[in-house]
Amino acid sequence: ALQKRLMLLVSEYAEKYGDRNINIANCANVSFRDIKIVGSYSQKDKFGYAISMYNVWNVKCHHVVGNAKWGVFGNNNVSDSYLKDSDLNRYDCHCYGRNLTAVNCRFHDDSFCISSFYGTIKYERCTFVNSRPVHTRADYNTYVPFELELKNCSITMNNGLNSIIYMGTIDYGENTRPELRSKSWPDVKINGLKIIVENGMKDISLYSYLGKVQPDIIIEGLS
Repeated sequence: ALQKRLMLLVSEYAEKYGDRNINIANCANVSFRDIKIVGSYSQKDKFGYAISMYNVWNVKCHHVVGNAKWGVFGNNNVSDSYLKDSDLNRYDCHCYGRNLTAVNCRFHDDSFCISSFYGTIKYERCTFVNSRPVHTRADYNTYVPFELELKNCSITMNNGLNSIIYMGTIDYGENTRPELRSKSWPDVKINGLKIIVENGMKDISLYSYLGKVQPDIIIEGLS
């Protein structure tokens, strides 16, 4: 009977997703300090976050260590984030977010996922292991202009992850929102970058995307 009950609990656990263990909305001046997150009940293929923020300005994370099967942070409309001395597998920023700075942080096993993110993403003395500095979520179909700055960072690459910036699939056509119709790729500034490659890698890209680009799609920006 105990074994059957445990099997039912495991089955129930496996179906859960969409969790927000900590949910913060419509706030300013939010700080996280000396926090360790050991997981959430979401699965790797089903969304859910340990911490979710919506419409928040001025976020500071100091020594936040977190790992969750889907991701630690899931953010919408979050502006001016500052991460320092942290170790995370995800700090997503979607839906009109702006400006992020990360100093002496480690990002691992997933990429920094964004959509309609403006301003500047700055990484200084950061390490990426099986992770990209930028992954634009294609399903949002929002390729707005922003800047990426890398200073004294390192990236470990393999055959499944061989680019610094992943732009997703860019042939979805025009976005219905007028301010999101044009498509731009980020400007990039690199000042000190160490790339560690695994055996068997044939090429490394600054940008990568999935599929083919239709000839009538115009990509703006990029310097």
